[in-house]
Amino acid sequence: VEHEPASEAQIVQDLITQGIDGLAISVADVDAMTNVINQAVEAGIPTITFDADAPGSKRQAFVGTDNYAMGKAIGEMAAKLHPGGGTFAIVSGGPAAANLNDRVRGTIDGLGAGWTQVEGSPLYCNDDAALAVQQLQDTLTAHPDIDALLPVGGWPLFVPDAFRNFAEPIKAKLASKEVVLVSADTLKSELELLRDGYANGLIGQQPYQMGVLAMEILQKLKKGEKVEEITTVGLDTVTPDNVKDFLAKAK
Repeated sequence: VEHEPASEAQIVQDLITQGIDGLAISVADVDAMTNVINQAVEAGIPTITFDADAPGSKRQAFVGTDNYAMGKAIGEMAAKLHPGGGTFAIVSGGPAAANLNDRVRGTIDGLGAGWTQVEGSPLYCNDDAALAVQQLQDTLTAHPDIDALLPVGGWPLFVPDAFRNFAEPIKAKLASKEVVLVSADTLKSELELLRDGYANGLIGQQPYQMGVLAMEILQKLKKGEKVEEITTVGLDTVTPDNVKDFLAKAK
């Protein structure tokens, strides 16, 4: 399901009507999806959330990253690379995504004292990678002395050619840590950008493990077995020192 609230709700409603055997949903909009999730559970369909939760719904389990911890790791890495504080901007997806809001909160807390968020941040790209790059460019134009650029999802790095064009003029500043860019996620395109000096670090989820656990939990629910309500998976911390190891495993 694409990460778009209206279509996500409609698709899930259609699946309920079809009498599907189980549902694992990454929730784009908590308000839009809570009622639909409740309908699925009331219809007797094992229903869990993964990656992005709807904690007020009747979902039977959630599998995912501790998103606050993920954000905090981004902030802590940036603060360690650029001690002394400064100004920063966060790129997020949509303002209604609870998981991303947790990452934003964690990033701010991870940075700690001495950091100031620039006007207009968080920048909401609505999961549009090209827009995320443009927002970074606009922020850099408005705040040429900014100290940290912190996407809490990998959107701008998902379009590597555009991102390289954006980052090329500040590549020397990235190398000297005058500006630091730490992003969430560890897709191959992001790992390559980190390797080539266009970013300073990545904090990654473990989506494969998330998917395996989600399917195991659905199977248990289908059999009538009890499951933990919350299951969290770990984080990957990628730096220039270990990026080649991650690239060797990347698909």
